Amino acid sequence: MRRAILLGFFVLSTLANAQGFHMGIKGGLNVSQLSKQTDQTVSSAYGFHAGVLAEIKVLGKASFQPELLFSAQGSKAETQNLGATTTYTDKLYYLQLPLMAKVFVFKGLFVEAGPQFGLLLSANRVTDVANAASSSNDIKGNLKSFDYAANVGVGYDLFSHLMANVRYSFGLNDINDTPNGDAVKNGVFQLSLAVKF
Repeated sequence: MRRAILLGFFVLSTLANAQGFHMGIKGGLNVSQLSKQTDQTVSSAYGFHAGVLAEIKVLGKASFQPELLFSAQGSKAETQNLGATTTYTDKLYYLQLPLMAKVFVFKGLFVEAGPQFGLLLSANRVTDVANAASSSNDIKGNLKSFDYAANVGVGYDLFSHLMANVRYSFGLNDINDTPNGDAVKNGVFQLSLAVKF
């Protein structure tokens, strides 16, 4: 394990000295929504993402950009019962690994696409009932630990070391792990800024 870590540092340091390789940090806003549940009105929830990236020039105007991100996402849902509204806010926290292929189409303008793999770190549901105190419950046991998605986006290199982009992540697998439960998939819109070194 120790040798693997040292080898990783060696490879990164070698790439860092090569042209066409940049490390960076990024962060921004998440607007997320879980796929609709039966008899619920679903709306978006707001969160954030933050992490690191590496941009590796491959050929001409094409680059490969792996990232490692902490992502706070989820959804809000409402149900009606005898005139009373109950609101459920699901808060899901993932460690995400997007593997993005980028193509620059005009000066600093690029399009991107690629797969994303996610590990669920924690999840809880906040329940608000009209005229009652809210409660919070751990729901990680009701969800699958791994998620995978397809990402598409567009962005712009504002300066040589500053990048902005928008991206949508389409959840591809059902993350619901309860027997006979409705299929639930993640959908996340991201607005990001990144600084490259």
